[in-house]
Amino acid sequence: MSMQNDFAGTFDSAGPQILSSQINATTVNFGQSASTTKDKKAILLESLKYKNINTRWSSIREEHVHTCRWLFEETEFQDWLTHRKAHENHGFLWIKGKPGSGKSTLMKYACLATRKEMKGKGFTIVSFFFNARGALLEKSTAGLYRSLLWQLLKSQSLDFISQILDDVMLDDFLSETFSWTLESLESLFRVVIKELRLPVICFIDALGECDESQVRQMGKKPKVVKPALCDERHYPFVRYAADNVLFHAETAAASHIPEERFLAEFDFPVWIALHNTYLDVKARQHTAKTRLLYALAEVNVPNLLKSCSMKYSYLDIDEERFGTPLHVALAAGSVDAVKTFLDLRVEGLAAEHPARNYLRKYSLECTKRTKTHWGVAFQRQSNFLFHLIECEEEAVFAIFLCTASPQELLEYVSDIDKSGRTLLIAAATRGLFKAVELLVQQPGIKLNAQDHSFMSALHYAADAGHAQIVQLLLEKDETDVNVGDHSLETPTKLAIKGQQLEVVRILLALRPGELKLHATGYKTGDAYDKAFLSYAVEAGSKEVIQILLETHQEEVYLRDSSGRNPLSYAAQWGLATGVEVLLKTYQVDVNSKDKHGRIPLAYAAQSNSKEVIQAFLKDPQVEVNSRDENGRTPLSYAAEWNSEGAMKALLETHQVQVDSRDMQGRTPFSWAASSIFGRRDGVWANLMNIGHADPAIKDNDSRSPLWYAVSQYDDGQVDFLLQTTGVNSNSRDIHGISPLQVAAHCERQKTVVDLLDNDEIEIRDGDWIDPAAELFPCIYPFILFKMETSESRLCFQLIRDEWLARQAVLSKKNEAQKEQTKEDQAKTDTSRTRVSRARKRALSVKSDALSVRSSKR
Repeated sequence: MSMQNDFAGTFDSAGPQILSSQINATTVNFGQSASTTKDKKAILLESLKYKNINTRWSSIREEHVHTCRWLFEETEFQDWLTHRKAHENHGFLWIKGKPGSGKSTLMKYACLATRKEMKGKGFTIVSFFFNARGALLEKSTAGLYRSLLWQLLKSQSLDFISQILDDVMLDDFLSETFSWTLESLESLFRVVIKELRLPVICFIDALGECDESQVRQMGKKPKVVKPALCDERHYPFVRYAADNVLFHAETAAASHIPEERFLAEFDFPVWIALHNTYLDVKARQHTAKTRLLYALAEVNVPNLLKSCSMKYSYLDIDEERFGTPLHVALAAGSVDAVKTFLDLRVEGLAAEHPARNYLRKYSLECTKRTKTHWGVAFQRQSNFLFHLIECEEEAVFAIFLCTASPQELLEYVSDIDKSGRTLLIAAATRGLFKAVELLVQQPGIKLNAQDHSFMSALHYAADAGHAQIVQLLLEKDETDVNVGDHSLETPTKLAIKGQQLEVVRILLALRPGELKLHATGYKTGDAYDKAFLSYAVEAGSKEVIQILLETHQEEVYLRDSSGRNPLSYAAQWGLATGVEVLLKTYQVDVNSKDKHGRIPLAYAAQSNSKEVIQAFLKDPQVEVNSRDENGRTPLSYAAEWNSEGAMKALLETHQVQVDSRDMQGRTPFSWAASSIFGRRDGVWANLMNIGHADPAIKDNDSRSPLWYAVSQYDDGQVDFLLQTTGVNSNSRDIHGISPLQVAAHCERQKTVVDLLDNDEIEIRDGDWIDPAAELFPCIYPFILFKMETSESRLCFQLIRDEWLARQAVLSKKNEAQKEQTKEDQAKTDTSRTRVSRARKRALSVKSDALSVRSSKR
């Protein structure tokens, strides 16, 4: 953070007397002739410089390559360096860490790197590294100021030196008896900063190694070194100076020593800056707008709270994390501060108030149970009582509710938070029985109020299993037990789905004739009118099922709006016991179909429960090949859901049609190929070994099981199919798209490579062009439409490269064939020429012979 002139302008020149005697020994005797032999600048610099002024800096090793650079990428460091958040950090940036963690190395790197980055930008960079093992000046604030001044002045002109000496009236520094005191150093430092009129960045290392009393004094006057990056050693002095000032004042206030003057003169902004440096959790740090009462409540100083002028209420909400002083005291577990605020609340009651004495005792008891709540976010959009409920501070909530005026009570019970919850809903959600008990007694309370999710207090209590609260609400006649939430779920259904056995018992006991399958305002036949028993079966709660079978026996045969009965749900969720009870005891139709034509066995097939399948197969009336409206059989669903156990049980009946085709022409083997539920080795093995399924049957769009399998993430399944007899790896669908193209589009690089390694794979001209944009979204619903990715481009490039390689091989082969043809033709021509010449010679000889014979005649 650059040191601006306004910082120096507000500098307080007073200094600690405790250091005067320590540094008086640092005397510079020049003699009267000094002024004639040396100029003022040289004398001043020599007086400021001391032995080993740079020893600590020189002893720090350089950082390793590529380390420490992260510092300049940190937002906090950049905010400090660029002065963006001076109102928050007050010019301080602290680096903390354990001994030996490399803080000094990081400080040296930061200083050097900042000098390099700020070079030519008008900044002055100075530094000081405290040395705990060095001489007095190497580990004191006097040495700090002398070193910083020496660095600032050594590059300045003689005129500048003369001007600042006149400003601080140090004409006597040339005398034989002159010696630097901390007061004179501070005064000179302030004037130098002011007159430089340049931003100054200061790096201070190991401030904690300085003497404790000196650090304390610097804490009182931090503007001396305010714009600085400080590395604090693992010493408690600085923290002690910052934190314990309030606790010392608290001790004095507890001894009846008035502290009003201390609070009036307390430099609160400075305390905030120092206090924030030790809070590891940034969210707990204070802002510049923090008020004193808020901070006192957090650090738990009740006597100072009493001494503090209550200029604003402890319930006023400001911009801090926990809003009010009361809530930050609760968050921090500041028991005494909480008690102070509660006592103020109780004291506000009239003397004749019947609950006054009781509440005073109650406030003492409730503060004993106060715990920290740092993780609970404060709700600014609603009244403070909501935060008390979120913190589960039931006793504190009770005190404020009981001491509220009638007008306040009406506002409290009618108010809602950002989720639309009333206090009653919030208390029921948290399971705060005492709070709910108090709220239901208040006039104007709305028992059936619903939040933005249309959930009532009874909904939340039933869903969470808060049985006492459910009973308390049901005892009020106005409570609607059938109120529906955003999904038209009633409290009874939520309790059943959540397996809240005790809540279900209370609902059945207190409102047995009022419980309906549909929410208030709806009627039977509307959506979500599923039987209670169906919900219990889905939840798998044997106890709730047993209770409902005793009290709601008529629901055994009840169908919901989808045409499904409890047997269907029991089959789907794999409840073998429930299936057996419903089939044997209540003789439910084993082949009852829902609105989509599916029988319970079809739902059982997807549960992967061999026991449930066997429970159905024991019934001789069950139709193992029953088809739904899509033509699918139970075996088809078992294949799609990769239910190996269910499939094996079905196949072992030897009654199922293994290659039965549905309305899309797909077989169980085809559905197994496109399954997304894990490896399909076992399913395919059962289909082929037990059922002797045909793995090459295509559907209505001419897509084979291999076509579907290549789109999945399991490359092993493709290998399995490629090694299976009868599988055609070149099978294309009606659009001419091959399994190889599907694999490329789905970014299955290994599958593409495996297919290309197959010598029998066919590649046509243009197969490397992705047809996804035009064809895939409509012809293959399992492939989601997406932009072409680098992986898919790579896959199609592999296809293109293979095609080019094959074309090259084919071209060479054709060229070789042409050359061979030419050679063969040449040989043929040569042979023909030879024969022709031989024939010609023979004819010539014959002709000559004839001529001779003719001449002889």
